[in-house]
Amino acid sequence: MATQRTVRRLQLAWELAQESRPWPQRAGEFLAVWRMPLSVTVVALALLRQIVAGPRPRSLADYWDPAVVIVVILLAAGLVLRSWAAGVVSKNRTLTDVGPYSLCRHPLYLGSFLIAAGLCLLAADVLTALLVFGPMTVIYAACVWREERLLSHCYRDAWREYAARVPCLIPWRLPDRLVFRWSYAVWRGNEEYRAVGLALSVLLAFGGWRLLSG
Repeated sequence: MATQRTVRRLQLAWELAQESRPWPQRAGEFLAVWRMPLSVTVVALALLRQIVAGPRPRSLADYWDPAVVIVVILLAAGLVLRSWAAGVVSKNRTLTDVGPYSLCRHPLYLGSFLIAAGLCLLAADVLTALLVFGPMTVIYAACVWREERLLSHCYRDAWREYAARVPCLIPWRLPDRLVFRWSYAVWRGNEEYRAVGLALSVLLAFGGWRLLSG
């Protein structure tokens, strides 16, 4: 499965390189297609730099530190939001507008930013935060642009009505009717365990670093 996804990404990258569209559009398509590998690389490099040359991260065991409380809230909110959205959305099948998709049009990306914010606050290093949020902002801006363009093309009037009713990324009000539904099969099919694994890997890396550095 992973090999098939990599081959498909390489095929898409080659097709994009051959197209005569303006380079910003091709670059946006490339970033959107490779968003997960790029995100993992960005986080790994920022984490490696901090381990080599940065300060020690905060400890999740320090319950009385207000920053740690905020970290836990951000991580929990991000993971819950992403898992909820991944268990609801039917990619490439229908326009999903229930559950977290009635709060904002891109709850998966909002969840990613909440998780990234929590991890950066846990890192307690401004440079790490810049190294993570800078590339992530570019990558996910390209993802939002690409997805909205495709969805507007596929669903036309339904998409325009949905986009006029629901904010893009930041929920600013509760919808009139918040329907809850979730499917583990859909969650697994959308491979959300990769995002959970990435977040847990960073937490374990920080914990191991603190333990070994005494």
